[in-house]
Amino acid sequence: TLAKRRILVAARELLPEATFNFELREGSLSGLAFKGDDYRFTLNVPIFRGGILWNTFLRERAELRAAEKEYEGVLNELVDETAKAYFEYNRTKEVYLDKKRMLERSLVKHRQSRQKYEQALISEIEHLNVESLVGQLQYDVETAEQELELAKLELQRYLDLDVEDEIQIAPL
Repeated sequence: TLAKRRILVAARELLPEATFNFELREGSLSGLAFKGDDYRFTLNVPIFRGGILWNTFLRERAELRAAEKEYEGVLNELVDETAKAYFEYNRTKEVYLDKKRMLERSLVKHRQSRQKYEQALISEIEHLNVESLVGQLQYDVETAEQELELAKLELQRYLDLDVEDEIQIAPL
C-alpha cells in the first residue's frame, strides 16, 4: 500500500547511499590510440538534520497504524451493521410466518362463523367481529410482508447483492 511504501522511503532516507560507476574507454586522440578506465565511488551518509529524517519515519509509521485502526473500525462497523440487518431480516421473517399461520387458522374459524351465522346459531355482531378480526389479520400479514421485503433489501445492500438475488438464512 501507499503508506507502507512511504515508510520504506522514510527508512531508506535514514540509511547511507553508495554508488559505484565504472567506465571503459577506447578511442583515438590526435591519431594515437588509447584505452582508459574511469572509476567513481560515491558515498552519501545522512547527517543529523534536527531529527527530520527520524521524525519523518516515525510520522509515516504512526500514519500507517492510524490508517489500519481506521480500516479495522470501518470493517467492524460494517460487520455490526450486517449482523443487525441479518437479525432484523430473520425477526421479520419469523413475524411474517407467524402472522400468516394465524391468518390461515382464523380463516377456518371465519368459515365456521359464517356457517353458524347462516344457521342463525350466532348473532350478526359476533359474525361481524370475526370478520373484523380476519380483516385486521390480513392487514397485519400485508404489513409484515412489506417489513420483510424492506429488511431483505437492507440485508442485500450490506451483502452487495442484487434485488433479484434470493437470500436463504438458517433459523436462529
